Formats: sequence, C-alpha cells, structure tokens
Amino acid sequence: MRYNKTKKIGIVLITVVLISSIATAISVQKEKASLDEMTSEKLIEPIVIENDIESTGIKFVVWDNWMGFEYAHHAHYNESYSIDCYPADDFQFEEDTEVFDVHWIGCYWHDNYQQGAYDWNIIFYKDRGDGGAPGDVFAGPFTYSQDQCSPELLLDNGYAIYYEFSVNLPEYVVFPANNKFWISIWGEGDAQPWSGWGVHELPIIKLHQAVLKSEFWGHPDWTDYSDFTGYPPADMCFQLTTVVDFLPPSIKIEKPERAIYFKDSKILPRFLGLTTVIGDITIEVNVSDDETGIEKVEFYGGLFGNILLGTETQAPYNFTWTKDRIRLIHLHKLTVVAYDLAGNKKCDSMLVRKIL
Repeated sequence: MRYNKTKKIGIVLITVVLISSIATAISVQKEKASLDEMTSEKLIEPIVIENDIESTGIKFVVWDNWMGFEYAHHAHYNESYSIDCYPADDFQFEEDTEVFDVHWIGCYWHDNYQQGAYDWNIIFYKDRGDGGAPGDVFAGPFTYSQDQCSPELLLDNGYAIYYEFSVNLPEYVVFPANNKFWISIWGEGDAQPWSGWGVHELPIIKLHQAVLKSEFWGHPDWTDYSDFTGYPPADMCFQLTTVVDFLPPSIKIEKPERAIYFKDSKILPRFLGLTTVIGDITIEVNVSDDETGIEKVEFYGGLFGNILLGTETQAPYNFTWTKDRIRLIHLHKLTVVAYDLAGNKKCDSMLVRKIL
C-alpha cells in the first residue's frame, strides 16, 4: 500500500481492510486485489541510508542503485495461497567485474510485521535482448535465511519495518563487460506479513526502470513498474560489492628445516651451517590467503633463487625436488613464491646445499 499525505483517513482504512481480506478469502479476492495492497504504507518522507561498505578497505561498491528508500513494493512468494510478485532491476559494467556481495532494503508490513523473518532469494538474469526485461537465468537462485542476511534495522514506523540486508554469494559471480544483467530479490513465507523490496522514484532511474511479474496479479510476463502499478517509474534499492585484495598471501617453508636430509627423511638436526639435502626431497609449504584465495605457488632454485623448478596450483602446494641437474653439489637459494587470485604475491627463501 502506498501512502499519500493528501489521502483521507477513510480511504486508508478501507485499503487496510482490503489487504487483510486477501489472506482469508484468497479464492474470491484474487481478481479483485488492488495494486495499492502491494506496497508498504509510506508514512515518512524519503530518507537516504548511508552505506559504509567502502570503509572496510577490502570491499567497495561496483554498482550502486541507491539505498535511499521511499517505500517498499511487494517482493513475495507464498506457496500456500499461490501469491507471487517478483521485482527485478538492471545493471551493467564497463569491464568484466566480480561480484562478491549483495545489499538491499528489505521490508515486512501488515499483520505481525515485526515478526517477519522469511527466507530471501536472489537470481541474476541475462537481458532478454531488448534491454527491457530479464531473459535466461545467469546465476542462482541463491537462498538465505533471515539471519544469513545480516539484518540491520533501519526503520519501524508502526506499520512496516525496514532492514538493510547484506549477503555473501556462495562464490563470486563474474559479469562480462558491456552486457546488461538483471537482479531479482524476493522473500518467501506465509503471509501475513508481506515482504517487500525497497523502492525509490528519485533521484534518477538508472538504465531501465524496475520490472515486475506476477501470476496472482495478472502479469505473468515481466512488465514495467509504471505499467504494473500505475505509479511513476521506480528503481529497486540495491548495491553490488566486490573485494579489492591488497593483502599478499602468507607463505612459509615448513620442509626442509635446518637439518640434514637423506632421501626425503630428516636424519640429523643442524644447529650450525646450511641445510643439506641428499637426494630427492618434498618441499612443503604453509600457504594461505583469507581474501581471494591462492592461485599458484612457484618453486625456484639456483644460486640466486631465479631458476624455476616447478609450479603447483592445487593444495597442499607441495613440490618434489629431484636430481640437481646443474651439478652434483650445488648451493641453492630455495625460494617459494605464492600468488593470490588478485595478483598479490609473497615469498619465503632459505639457503640449501643440494647433493644429487
């Protein structure tokens, strides 16, 4: 239900009664359901929600559809009564972009609105080809419980409650450059209360206005927000963030230690002098990266640690160093270099005398 300060109190009360009747008389009210019942009551002036995602230092917003909500529109699926309404909005990147997180304004309203705690679903779609609606599924669906959405209470106006929701995708999704995509978000639960997605008509509409589809309300195909609702064009409130990883991975040579090794077995600790390896040895490293993960580990030998011995791309990133092909006895600066998926690298090294 959409609030207008000039409406008379009697009209508001009638609208509330119409909303309540849907849950109890769904079979006879389906065709008569009013579009006003599909939006939360707008009891406040538009407000801007400050988002501090960029201040984390490792995440930043790559698509900002504005998080300042004016009201919320129905974004809900109720299997018990076959009530459905799916909003979607578009976005596009100028270069290939990895998306790690989704943030949006979610809302519950009507009966028991403060107890609203539904599962939330996210689907990314390709464009259908004309820029005006979603096409085939690109990624998802991803389903999250209310707790997994990390709800941050923004507003309780006595009729509706608004949250900022934030979720980490199970794995990052790469969106190719210069292709339009769409995101759809909706709650799933037994009304009441209704669940909705935050909406704004101002300051601007990015790309195409939001679209909606609903079998229940007679629009089985994606329909422009303004045509569906009779209201001005609007956009949904959401942000997409990515991880900027400036931190290098950690890496440490665990084997060999400072000791004498014969055929991959430590036979004697060595407190003074260089590590000595006779025959083959498995080089073991402890490597990790908490942000984007490890891409590869390179192993180098030679007097200056600049001769590539081998590369490992799978955990546990161990490498078997076989016969020294340069000469029978050789001093090496054994160097291991770890690369993360963001291109950062870090190395560890030690001097080793390799025999055979």
